[in-house]
Amino acid sequence: MMVTTKEEETILAAVKIVEERLLVYKDKFGVNDDAHLLTMCCLDIANEFVRAEKDNQYFKAFFSKKLTAMSDMLDASIDKVKVSN
Repeated sequence: MMVTTKEEETILAAVKIVEERLLVYKDKFGVNDDAHLLTMCCLDIANEFVRAEKDNQYFKAFFSKKLTAMSDMLDASIDKVKVSN
């Protein structure tokens, strides 16, 4: 697998997260089966990813509406200035 330096940094950070979670799950749940631990870890990370995607979509929609409203207000102000001149 060929990766850039930046990708390698991201991969190493991801590995660290997975390793830390595996230790937490092993201690917290007393599971010793690596396959079960990896499954738990994958589900947890996937759940966080889905939640983050939903949050991201919400914020994009929220800010898009706000920016559209601001743009409309600016357009209306410009139109008033043009009419008064």
